[in-house]
Amino acid sequence: MWVSHLYQKSATDAVLFNQRDDFGELINVDPSTGASKYIVLTAPLKVLQKKKEQLINKGYFMQDSISLSLRGLAAV
Repeated sequence: MWVSHLYQKSATDAVLFNQRDDFGELINVDPSTGASKYIVLTAPLKVLQKKKEQLINKGYFMQDSISLSLRGLAAV
């Protein structure tokens, strides 16, 4: 099963974190339009956890919901 989390810094700057078992992907997105910025990192979770910590240190916060505009990119 896939799980998605949205880490957002501003209205137009966010990262979608899709996770499945021990693998996942980070996708830079614009949550206001639902568009991908075509920057994707696919890697094992150990690598992605470090990247996620870096994003949090840069001011990204995990959101409690994901906009329907991102449904095509979020793991379902």
